[in-house]
Amino acid sequence: VRGAASTVYNKIKDLEHEYRTARKTDLSASVTKAQSLDDLISTARSELNAGEQAHAEQILLEALKLDEHNVKVYNLLAQTYKAQGDYDHAKETLEYLIQLTGSGDPGVYGSLAGIAKSRGDLHTAQEEYQKSISLDPQNYYYYLELAEVYRIMEQYEAAQEAGEKSLALAPSNPKILDFLVENSIILQDKNRAHSFLSQLVEANPDNGKIESFRERIGTIK
Repeated sequence: VRGAASTVYNKIKDLEHEYRTARKTDLSASVTKAQSLDDLISTARSELNAGEQAHAEQILLEALKLDEHNVKVYNLLAQTYKAQGDYDHAKETLEYLIQLTGSGDPGVYGSLAGIAKSRGDLHTAQEEYQKSISLDPQNYYYYLELAEVYRIMEQYEAAQEAGEKSLALAPSNPKILDFLVENSIILQDKNRAHSFLSQLVEANPDNGKIESFRERIGTIK
């Protein structure tokens, strides 16, 4: 395990070297040594939110020089790689992060699941979301994401079960209700579709799908 973690870390350090060589840029010139690690993380997050993934990546690689085992930095670096479509580096970074955290962070497995889903590896996405749920069973988001994976896999009953568990943790959440109305229609379950639609109307009366949902429910025999 240590060997695998070391390999990932060395790849990240090699990537930093590539940036320095290819761009001939001294990262410290733009990010002063006076800045704290938290400043770097905050700046990188702002750059990522602004769509400046390459700059965010450079800042995070600089941050690793201050703390080569910082969990926040690796989490954000993985998000940055994913935003760039570099799923291989994102996955490797998260796997290294698992070694750092002792496999106890549900968010890391959730991120791995998101990467697997983006790549169309739905069975892996299912397994990773289930790991997240086992570590954080009160988080509605993981159940909803798992439900969406099941629906893509056309496992509609499993999707309904996961969606209803999500709703139990976050009652009146419009996104969950939207999902459950749609899935109930797919299952041709008129009663449940009506019930969830009524809740959706109450929670989000301006939802643009309401009339379409009513019409589709009306065609269920």
